[in-house]
Amino acid sequence: GVLFDHFGHFLTESLTRMWAWYHLTEPVAGICYMPKRPGRGSEMRSYQTQVLAAFGVDVPVHLVTEPTQFESLIVPGQGFGLGAISTGTPLMRQAVRAHFGAAIRPDGPERLYLSRSRLDPAAGAIMGEDLLEERLRAEGYEIFHPQDHDIPTQIARYKAARKLIIADGSAGHLFAFVGREHQQVAYLLRRRFWVD
Repeated sequence: GVLFDHFGHFLTESLTRMWAWYHLTEPVAGICYMPKRPGRGSEMRSYQTQVLAAFGVDVPVHLVTEPTQFESLIVPGQGFGLGAISTGTPLMRQAVRAHFGAAIRPDGPERLYLSRSRLDPAAGAIMGEDLLEERLRAEGYEIFHPQDHDIPTQIARYKAARKLIIADGSAGHLFAFVGREHQQVAYLLRRRFWVD
C-alpha cells in the first residue's frame, strides 16, 4: 500500500492490509510500500520498522520509488479505512487483537496521561495542559510523552495502565491497537483556535 510518514496516518492508512500477514499460505520475500511523498528517500523511519515488528513482520520492507516489475504480488483488500470499514473489518480487528504487540509485556503505572505538552503548540495544543498535568500528577498519574519513547515502550505502558487520559492525537491511535475492555479511557479533544 501507500507509506505515510506522519505517525497517525501511518497507523491508520499504511497498516490497513496487514490483516493478511496472518493468512499467507506461502513465505513472502518482503513487503512493498509506495511512499506517499515523492523524493522521500528509500529508508523506513525507525518507528515504522518498530510498528511493523509489533505486528510480527520479519521480512524486508521495500519502498517502491520507480516502476517495478514483480514476479508475484499479493495485494490484500483494505481492512480499515473510511465508510463501511471505518471500524475495521472483522479480519483486521481479529489480526490486531490477536497479534499486534502480543510479545510485549505490560510495564508501567496503573494511571497514565498521554501528553502533548512537549510538542509544538502549532501541532495542536490542549488548553491549560500544564495545569492539567500538575493536577493529574497529584492524582497519581504518570505524565507520559510518547514521542520520547520507542514503540515497544509505548505499547508496554498502554497495556499496563488501567486508567488512561489521552490528549487527542496519534498516540491515541496506537493505544487503540492494544487497548482492552478493562481499561478506562478519557479522550481530551484539541481545539485549533487555542494556538491563536
